[in-house]
Amino acid sequence: MNRLINVRTMSFFVLFLQLFISCAHEEADIVAAIEGDQVEVFIPATIYYEIGDTKTAIVYTEEGYKKTFKNGAKIDQVKGTAPDPLVLPDGIDPDYHELHENNAWTDAVAIELTTVDAEGNEHPIAGAYYVTTSGNSSNDGKSETKSWPLDYALKTAKAGDVVYIKSGNYGAVQVKATQSGTINDPIRFIGYKSTPGDVASSEGSTFQYNETVSASKMPLISMGSDDGIPMEIVGDYVTVENIQIYRGKIGFLVNGTNATLKNVICIDQGSQTNSSAYSGFGIRVVGDNATLLNCFVEDANAEAVNIKGSDNTLISYCKVHAKNSVNPIDYFFLLGTGTYNTIIEHSEAKRELGLSHGGHGFMIKDLAENNIIRNCVAFDTSFEIGFSGVKNNLFTDCKIIGSGTDGEFWPAVIKIKNGANNNTFKNFYIENVWTAIAFSDDDDGFVGPGGDRDLENCGFDNTFVNIVINTAYRLVTFGSGAKTSPVHGNKFYNCTFYNYQNAATFYNENYGNGFYNSTFEKGTSIYNFNAANSMSINMTVDHCNFYDMKGSVPSGTSVTQVSSGFKNASGGDFSLNSSSNLIDKGTSNEFKTDFNNKSRPKGGAFDIGAYEY
Repeated sequence: MNRLINVRTMSFFVLFLQLFISCAHEEADIVAAIEGDQVEVFIPATIYYEIGDTKTAIVYTEEGYKKTFKNGAKIDQVKGTAPDPLVLPDGIDPDYHELHENNAWTDAVAIELTTVDAEGNEHPIAGAYYVTTSGNSSNDGKSETKSWPLDYALKTAKAGDVVYIKSGNYGAVQVKATQSGTINDPIRFIGYKSTPGDVASSEGSTFQYNETVSASKMPLISMGSDDGIPMEIVGDYVTVENIQIYRGKIGFLVNGTNATLKNVICIDQGSQTNSSAYSGFGIRVVGDNATLLNCFVEDANAEAVNIKGSDNTLISYCKVHAKNSVNPIDYFFLLGTGTYNTIIEHSEAKRELGLSHGGHGFMIKDLAENNIIRNCVAFDTSFEIGFSGVKNNLFTDCKIIGSGTDGEFWPAVIKIKNGANNNTFKNFYIENVWTAIAFSDDDDGFVGPGGDRDLENCGFDNTFVNIVINTAYRLVTFGSGAKTSPVHGNKFYNCTFYNYQNAATFYNENYGNGFYNSTFEKGTSIYNFNAANSMSINMTVDHCNFYDMKGSVPSGTSVTQVSSGFKNASGGDFSLNSSSNLIDKGTSNEFKTDFNNKSRPKGGAFDIGAYEY
């Protein structure tokens, strides 16, 4: 293909993708504001170059990190700043290059643009090795007819090697990639159907919801029981792409650093028939700087994707699906046990209805700071934070889509529990749920490294910005469990709440919670804000609007009762029309963008609600 055409296509693709990630700068501002610290900002930049079939991107971030990507994998992340002037690294003489000043590609963009496309992969890399179901360790591995067996290939391949794994059922094996690649020469294991490069995933797995594993489509490891670890990465700088794993205890375990899993599919880990068994784990990542791209996990009954003490890891365009009604997934995406600076983006957690328990969708638990979950969707499941060691995390541009407002649909919720604090939820759309946001406390029983961080507290000093809730039984529950567990300092800014029965119920000791610059419309019950357990309500209401209420309107500062003037509320469009009574009627706060990431204010003051006209 003409290189100039490739370059132009790529440049337009970069611009397209950047539209979806323009909020990255303000996310850093929000985290800094939460922490209350001054953060030094570095000049962002990206260097991209091609040498032969190798594509490399070096990204310098505003936070002072230098990230290196090669052929679709993040291979390094260290502290580093962009050279001034921006130039190619010493000793590099590329076939083609681009220099992008003041533009740091996101991890997802860098991975996508350094991935060799399907056309390029149709011609196998010279010197690559091959694996088939009939391989023999006495062969040289240089062709399908002289292929290696899977276990031998994983323990033999060395830095810089590419190993193609042909479709077929490799049986109930437990294999380990024991050797290490390097930053410049990772080890790559790539599954294929008939010809290397004929399986290519982009912005999602090639495996779809309710599909079944098939050895004819790509390599399959099929365990005969619920025990064992079918595949494990022990070495560093190892990439595994296009592999199916059926059953076993832990489908895929990553202990090495700088690993990349792309289009890895794990199905039915753990017991599928014992409702009390907590025995199945889809993908578990322990090593730092990992990348999970386009992966799919279904019915791993304990934990589908578990990032356990893994820092600087990226999970992008992955899906988790729970459909086993007897012993469904407990944790869909789980970050914890000392996980820092990890990102989950463009991913889905989907829970079918009628399962035996609710589970936890996107969960940050126990000990985890400075992580970001963005552009993700939970279908009939949750976004959750729990324990006092969970703080300074950001959830942004996400959705919860529920199936009804009755109590049976309770799993679709944002839940804050057991002392989680100083986290931010921003630009959330929540639709058709029982309770949209719940603060609670329970005795979880889990004790992580360094002691028990399960506080007798329902959560404190968390921030909610530009939250849109469309149709719920209750908007917010402040407390549950022991009524002595306080819930305090949680604040809601610039929110839009529409079509609900109860705005908030206060079950526990509460103080310092508040609603600012928010609009409430179509409250269908006389119980708007109410208390239980003989509790009083101690909350701030500042520059809020209440319209079409059956219940009482709370007192506060600059409280109004006018029609919001939404463009099409019945169709889910809560942006403001030109005659809206909410325009310029709010008060300024530190959050300078609206739900659509438009800057605010546009006029003399903030508009009330999640949208700026």
